[in-house]
Amino acid sequence: MCLAPVPALADPLQVQLKLDATPAFAQDDAFDLDEDIVDEGEYVATLEVSKKNIWHSQGIALAMGVSSAPQKFDDQAPTSARFYEIRVGGDAIRSLHKLTLAETNDLADAAVNDQWRPYAKFRHSVFYDGFFDSRARQGQDLTVGLRFVDVRTIMCDHAARPASIVGACSNTPGVSWDVRAEVMHGWSSDDARELTQYTLRADLIGRTVARAVRFGVRLRADRSHFDHVLVGTEKRKEWRVRAGVGANFTPLVSRLHKDLTLDFELRRQWRDSNDPARDKDDFHFLAATGFTVKF
Repeated sequence: MCLAPVPALADPLQVQLKLDATPAFAQDDAFDLDEDIVDEGEYVATLEVSKKNIWHSQGIALAMGVSSAPQKFDDQAPTSARFYEIRVGGDAIRSLHKLTLAETNDLADAAVNDQWRPYAKFRHSVFYDGFFDSRARQGQDLTVGLRFVDVRTIMCDHAARPASIVGACSNTPGVSWDVRAEVMHGWSSDDARELTQYTLRADLIGRTVARAVRFGVRLRADRSHFDHVLVGTEKRKEWRVRAGVGANFTPLVSRLHKDLTLDFELRRQWRDSNDPARDKDDFHFLAATGFTVKF
């Protein structure tokens, strides 16, 4: 069976303002109501200009923004930052016209494929004490990574296009996943913050329940090698492992506005360092909401 080729669709330049609020709290024992909590909340505004398909379905984005960590619920000093970023690749799903039968004209070979998505990004940040009161330091991060996305389940679960157009959905709607591996090197005007970090993370996401919520599991492991911090005669090295369970209510709140998101997560975190004073084991609770204005 053959279908007529689908003409390429132009990917327009997109400008959007993203507003993200992530109240987050940490404590050693999640069930001890008398223990002091650590406020790790952050609030970010980002202006981004992007184009989704510039080369082999890879996109590019230029962004600038500001962030604030007001520390309203503990005795830590508030901080803030401004940043500039360029990002190439990493889009979760190729443009829909790239998922049609136009590439093969053969229904038997037209099942949507899971996708490898390479990406790279560079960010320059300037950090401040208080709410942009006095400049504390600056830093640059260069990250390269590879993302493997379960597109088959996503396409079938969300029924984004009819099977006759997209191709045979080869997965039963259910749990989908998003796996990433990346390496980041950070430079800083504060030598103690210069490091190379290796990260592996995986998200397992359930299908939508009652058209309102998706439950999921999030796993992340980081290995950090600090450039200048010594522990005895060795440079500091650390493992940090995070495991969380979450409830994503975006399917529900997106009925109010298609670009509104809401996500909750309870996370356990372990840190193991060759500096015993930095070893840590604690719980984190996060409530993340986001809103995007597209121009």
